[in-house]
Amino acid sequence: MFSIILSVLSSLSPISTPNCVEPDSLSSQTSADIIEAESLREKFRQMMELKNGVGSVASDFHFITREGNESSLHSFTPDKDILLIFYDPDCDDCHAAIDSISNANLMEKYEILAIDSEEDRQRWEQTASSLPEGWTVGFATDPIQEDETYYILSMPTIYLLDKNKTVLLKDTTLDKVSKYN
Repeated sequence: MFSIILSVLSSLSPISTPNCVEPDSLSSQTSADIIEAESLREKFRQMMELKNGVGSVASDFHFITREGNESSLHSFTPDKDILLIFYDPDCDDCHAAIDSISNANLMEKYEILAIDSEEDRQRWEQTASSLPEGWTVGFATDPIQEDETYYILSMPTIYLLDKNKTVLLKDTTLDKVSKYN
């Protein structure tokens, strides 16, 4: 059909169309490209799923606390297991999770480490004091999302780590955290 349209158009137009590409060849190239892209996307997803997987030691990153101290995950030495929350100060779901954690008294069981992994330090500084007392609240000074240290698809992203920074739960829910152990 396309060939007929091309021949009609070429007969009407003074411009020749010898270099036109048939739509069938375009669709096969596009299909191959799509298949290759989907394959690469799946390989990337699988690679990211393995990062910081359950049973592995969580990747280290550096942060500054709301008190102005420089620290890192691996130098963080709590007496309890760690509830690590990557959050965004402007995220409504993050605020709901923070409220839920506060209301569930998870601080009794876990050391809470809330890390803003976004890039707006000024915004973090304006909002860090609004997070509950007793939590360690930090701003990531390493590009956690850019360098894909952690697989953060949405905010908040929650990990449960033991005192040795071994991942117990990855990208989990508060319901699973409260039922853990």
